[in-house]
Formats: sequence, C-alpha cells, structure tokens
Amino acid sequence: MHQEFGAGTPIWGSYTFFFYRKWWSGVIVDPISFNISLHKITCSRNYKYQALVSTTVSEVNFYELQPWELSTSDEIIAKERINEGARLSRKKTSKTISRSLAFRIDTSQ
Repeated sequence: MHQEFGAGTPIWGSYTFFFYRKWWSGVIVDPISFNISLHKITCSRNYKYQALVSTTVSEVNFYELQPWELSTSDEIIAKERINEGARLSRKKTSKTISRSLAFRIDTSQ
C-alpha cells in the first residue's frame, strides 16, 4: 500500500497512477476537490481523503484557487495570489479538516 500526501492529479505529477497500474492500492490525501474527483474516476481502488495534513487536528480555512497549484491555507498569500490574477474557486468560509501527521488512516471508508 502506498500513501501520497498532496497527491495532485492522479496521472500528471503523481506516482499514484504508476502504482495503480501495477495493481497496488493506496491512500490519497489532497485538499483540492477537483483532484479528489479525478482520483475517484481514475483510481477507484484507492482510499481518498480531501484534507490538509498538519501537526494538530483542527479546522482551517483553505483557499482553493485556479490554477489549483496556487491554493493555500494562508489568507495573506491567497490575497496576494488573487491580486496577481489567480481566481478564488471556493469561498474562504469553506473549511477543510486538518489531520495530525500521526493520524491512523481509516481504510474502512
């Protein structure tokens, strides 16, 4: 079983598809809703979590931007990127659950 944190898209820029084609299953963690949707279509055997990974368990604001590579949980950086031309995809009121690095991955989902 493999784990990929900040997985991105399932084929481009990710080892997920490589392992998936070899019949491995794994755990995918990514805060971007579009990336998780692509993983559900392309790599259905994998366990997918739309979440941030942190040293603490909490809720944080997450700014999902377009292009998605510019997304951030830092409000100041999000504002800078929007001023530079990025588009806010999700309102800042949407929250993503942050999970501890020590969390046990529940594969029963």
